[in-house]
Amino acid sequence: MKNVLTVILVVFSAVSYSNDEVNGPLDEKMFDKEVNENTSYYEALGDMFQSGSKPEVSNLIEVVWSGRCFQKKAPYKPLNGAYHFRKKRNEDVGPLGDSVIFYEALSLWQPHKVPNYFDDKDLLTLLAISRDYRRVSVRSNSYEITFSNGNTSALRFSGEYLVEELRDTQIGVGPLGKEYEVFGRCYYFIPEYHR
Repeated sequence: MKNVLTVILVVFSAVSYSNDEVNGPLDEKMFDKEVNENTSYYEALGDMFQSGSKPEVSNLIEVVWSGRCFQKKAPYKPLNGAYHFRKKRNEDVGPLGDSVIFYEALSLWQPHKVPNYFDDKDLLTLLAISRDYRRVSVRSNSYEITFSNGNTSALRFSGEYLVEELRDTQIGVGPLGKEYEVFGRCYYFIPEYHR
């Protein structure tokens, strides 16, 4: 009887976490991992990030991306997340800078709002909350930004989603170079990614 009750509770928990309004359209791989391997959403997103690749810039530019974020300290609790990637010209150097293009990104959470808060929001809403765009560094397999506090964000494409890894770089430098701890992971699904 105890085993039957445990199975019922596990199934009920798994179903409650699959609610589209709260968690978003979790891909089957994430849902199966959580149920079958007792892997959290935070950990499943880590696997997706590791196997991901760098997205095409043309699929990112001028789109307001909405999704869900999970923190290391609360790996099953969904938070809202939004991401905006834009092209910028270097306006500080005069005509010589007209052909110099770089990218900026805005990564945003509103933890006091519901998980689906950004799902129907536009760019004006994001800009009313924050205009803290950060210059994008292009890496071989991701795009990265550094926040004003020194923490970083890396963005990759995995399956049908954009996956972001948020890193605390304030933990110091070890013998092999800069160390960091991943404190959050997000996946973005609105609008759907089209290759």
